[in-house]
This record gives sequence, structure tokens and C-alpha cells, in this order.
Amino acid sequence: MKTGSKVLIAVIAVVAVVVIGIYFLISNIDSIVKKGIEKYGSEATGTKVTVASVRIGLREGTGTVSGLSVGNPKGFTTSRAFSLKDVSIDLDTSSITKDPVVIDEIRVSAPKVLYEINNSGKANINIIKDNVSSYAGGGGPSEGEGKKILIRRLIIEDGEVEINIAALPGKPQSASLGRIELTNVGGEGGSTPGEIAAQVIRPLANRAIQAAAQAGATRYLGQEADKLKEGASEKLEGLGEKGGEAVKKLFGK
Repeated sequence: MKTGSKVLIAVIAVVAVVVIGIYFLISNIDSIVKKGIEKYGSEATGTKVTVASVRIGLREGTGTVSGLSVGNPKGFTTSRAFSLKDVSIDLDTSSITKDPVVIDEIRVSAPKVLYEINNSGKANINIIKDNVSSYAGGGGPSEGEGKKILIRRLIIEDGEVEINIAALPGKPQSASLGRIELTNVGGEGGSTPGEIAAQVIRPLANRAIQAAAQAGATRYLGQEADKLKEGASEKLEGLGEKGGEAVKKLFGK
């Protein structure tokens, strides 16, 4: 076989491998993104992050992430701390093969956050925030791991915070999360997926903590629920009938 023919066959083989690789990437993009969110989200928060489904349309430059949830740390009553039902994505398709990959906009609608203070007086969102800060401060992946990401605009709106305090059994309080808008998340050069997860979760956690503080919940931080209830019970007799009934109602007695 002539040398020219051998070179041609080699080139065709390389092109075929590249085409197969591109096809594999495109056909598996949904599962790749899903696994990436779960992997880096779990690493950043120190809790289990799960996603129900991902749909990415590379031609249209659009995508949706459904059923994204961030688990609670150990020692809390519920399984989830954050629940993001629908996340819509607008991609810059020209950046897919480049570094960083540019996302023009991510819009999160009606997220739900559970702010819980457990029997030990610890708050789940504070723990997650500390985990995220630790991860971003040096616990994340190395600089060379994978492609970087830049999010031009991130909008979180119509969110709600449910406040549950172990020392106050009964119906949880609720508060508005307010609108959050961030620009150029990751910086112009982009950041690793783990760093992006930390940069997104941190302001969401801060807003939830702020809402809980405005509702008066943070006064119970560091206070054990059993001791608070015991102290309240001891005071019932000296408060008179109306005062006693008020405290009983407050502590679910």
C-alpha cells in the first residue's frame, strides 16, 4: 500500500473517532450534566445533592434542570434543605467547545428552603454555608480539573423559606426569600463547576438566614430545645392563668 493511501486511511480513522466522540457527547449530554451537578454540588455542600432530570438542547441553546434538591446535614428531621423545582438555562452555543463554557442566563423559579434549628440549637443552612465556604476556600478541585464555567446572569425569584425550630413545635413559619440576581458568576475567566456551585449556594443560604433572622428564629441558635422547654414549664405556675396559657400554646403543651 502506498504511503499516501496509508495517510489517508489514518486521517479518515481519526475523523471517524472524533465524530463518534462528538456524537457520544451530544447524545449523553443530559446524563453528563446531571452527574456533574450531583457530584460537584454534593462536594460543595457536604450533603447529598440529587437531580430528577436534565434536558439540554444544544441546537437551541436551552436547557432545563428539574427536581434539584440539596439534602440536610445529619441531625435534622427532614431530608432536604433546598428544593429547586425548575431551573431554566440559556447557553451560548458557540462556547460549548471552548473554555470557559458560557451560560447567558440561569433562572430559578419558586425555590423552597427549609431553615431548621434542631434540638441542639444548630441551624442546617448555617452548616451548609460553612461547608460551602470551606470548599471554596481550598477544599475544592484543583485548577486544572475540567472545563470552567461562566454564568453571565443568574436569577432566583419567588422563593419561600420555611422556618422550623425544634424548641417551638407546631406549624412552621414561612417567609419570602426575595429576588436574587447575580452577574458574571465565575468571573470573566470562569470557575470550576465546584466553585460555581459554592458561588451560587452561598447567596441563597445568606438570604435564607436573613429571612430567618427577620422572623426572630435566630434567637434560638445555640440553645438546646429540651432545656428551653424545661425552663418554660418551670415558669408556668408563676405567670398567672393568661400568661401560663400563652406559654403553653407557644411550646405546644
